[in-house]
Amino acid sequence: MNALVLQLDGKMMNLAAARILAWHEARGDRVELRHAANVAAVQPRLGDPPWDRVYASLIFERTRPLG
Repeated sequence: MNALVLQLDGKMMNLAAARILAWHEARGDRVELRHAANVAAVQPRLGDPPWDRVYASLIFERTRPLG
């Protein structure tokens, strides 16, 4: 399975994103963490595999438009 975890705000990864990342890695899934500071960073990149799961983590109200 291919999973993408998006960190939408904050400088440090939050606990929820870390646990999702660890869970997928323990299952042997291909998982990628991306810091997405703007809308362009959320868009698919050239060469990305088809993602089976996409998770996004946001804490602050100012990043609500990214979600």
